Amino acid sequence: MNSSACPSSEVLSAYFDKESSPESSSSITAHIPGCANCRAELEWFGLLNEFGPRVEESLPGESYWEDLPHRILGLVMVEEEA
Repeated sequence: MNSSACPSSEVLSAYFDKESSPESSSSITAHIPGCANCRAELEWFGLLNEFGPRVEESLPGESYWEDLPHRILGLVMVEEEA
């Protein structure tokens, strides 16, 4: 990557997750101070990273999904009777 070219979102994501190669990491680390767009994208990854666990905690439990077909079928049957 040349020092003025912005890395792709995928490359920045790997950098954020500490999964990029040492060469790529070094190049991105040198690029970031001069690029507001890449800094903003990395900040966005940080926000997403913080928000992710909260979303998982708010998801319904397994019993909700196991019972879902029965609840839907019950609603369909009620509508057919009406």
